[in-house]
Parts: sequence; structure tokens; C-alpha cells
Amino acid sequence: MNLWQDISSLFDVEFGILESLEVRDDVLYIKINSDSQIAVVIFWEFLSHRFIIESYALSILDEHDLNGKSWIFKSNKGEFYDWFNKQSYGIYGDNLHIYRLIFLHHIIDVLSPTQPEFYNLAL
Repeated sequence: MNLWQDISSLFDVEFGILESLEVRDDVLYIKINSDSQIAVVIFWEFLSHRFIIESYALSILDEHDLNGKSWIFKSNKGEFYDWFNKQSYGIYGDNLHIYRLIFLHHIIDVLSPTQPEFYNLAL
């Protein structure tokens, strides 16, 4: 059973390469570079994130139907979610989502109670 919902079509951002990941003032900024655009994904509220080199995440990649266009997924379940709930004694309950961003060579999982915002930048 696939627990991941492909939400790529909700955003006007193309599959690309991770250019940078930065946490500033407890806000997570992820810069994406594709052939036709540069975009920034901003998680204003995030509680944790993990960074994985795609080559070593074969099991994670098997959870998704990757088609060269899909790159961001959402779930309410998973071992990262379970780990965080255990660490925080479940105080966030069902208010968290896992957002998985898959890039050409990297994967980022983000735990957040709110959906990220996306901004296209000029090339």
C-alpha cells in the first residue's frame, strides 16, 4: 500500500536539481534548479528534516512511481514520522505531515504541520 500522495501538480515547479538547503531563523529554504527555472521551497514551520543521497535510498525510491515530473510527495505515516512522534512524546499527534522532495541526486524529508510555499525566481 502506497502511503504517499503525489502533490507535484499543485505547484508550478519542475523536477530538478537541489541547489541548496539552508535553515535560517528556524525557516527551511530549499533552492531548486531545473533547465527552465529556479525556484525556492520554503517551509515556514518545520520540526525536523533529513537529507539523503539518492543513490543510497533504494527502498525510499521504491515507494514512489517516479515519472520524471513528480518530485514532491506528502504522507501522514512513515518511520520518520513515527521516530519524531516518539522523540516528542506524540505532542503533535496527527497535526504533522511528511513532505518528501526528490531531486536528481538527493532526497529531503521534512516534517511540518503546514504545506510549503513555492517561489519562482528569474533565471
